[in-house]
Amino acid sequence: MTPPPLPPKNILVCLSTGPRAVALAGEAAALARAYGAGSLHAVHAGADSPATRRQLEAIVRETGWEGELHLLLEDRKPAEAALHAARKANADLVVAGALEKEKLTRELFGSTARQLARKMPLPVMLLTNPRPEGTAYKRLGISTQLDKPTRLAMEFTIDLARRMGTGELHLLRESSYFDRAEKRWSPVQHGGTMTSTSLLELQTFAESFDFGTLKLTLAELGEGEGFAAADYGRTQHLDLLVYPSPPRTLTFWDRFFNHSIELVLEHLPHALLIHRPKQRGA
Repeated sequence: MTPPPLPPKNILVCLSTGPRAVALAGEAAALARAYGAGSLHAVHAGADSPATRRQLEAIVRETGWEGELHLLLEDRKPAEAALHAARKANADLVVAGALEKEKLTRELFGSTARQLARKMPLPVMLLTNPRPEGTAYKRLGISTQLDKPTRLAMEFTIDLARRMGTGELHLLRESSYFDRAEKRWSPVQHGGTMTSTSLLELQTFAESFDFGTLKLTLAELGEGEGFAAADYGRTQHLDLLVYPSPPRTLTFWDRFFNHSIELVLEHLPHALLIHRPKQRGA
């Protein structure tokens, strides 16, 4: 049996000096406290200078963070800076701001946040509405495909829920092309009620996890991988949607072949965590 992933200790936040910087730093600091991390890493895309370092440190300290702070200033494009800094810091989790809608000029290659979600070889949390005090993750959701990436993401999500005092966890089952081809969504008799084969598989999969006191909701979403989960996250007012990813990073061509992660990135809910298992040497 594969051991559960270790909780992230090295958290990297992508910081500019703009109006949302304090809120992003606050989110990263809240996560670092929840995970018992004694230090926090922050990367800034720009030339290194004493003035910039003082400004960035003031932003982070404004959140009340009193632990160690490691500033990484990279004179590169933002996505490249974050990728390089993640390797330097041996990061386990990256926190970045994101917009729900991209500008037309960015539609082809995507924003910096979306580039990170595609390329970062470890979990990435994208926040569309960060808060200086940190988000209260009371309602979490996770899309499931009943595979190894889902199992790793589930362990991560359950651990996060326990640390953040989460009350509800929604397990979402999106249909894939293969589900529909195998007709696994037709209803079957189970316990006196009609239940789909897919939902029964989700129930069985969930039985192997210890959810503690979490209130579980199991939902089947029908067609629309990626989009369906993002839409559910918005309509159900989830604080965070976790989307498992296979270990490989996405390529430019995945944008044209409707990879499910590309679809959820196009329709960002309030907050999204792309859970890609950290690779050795990453």
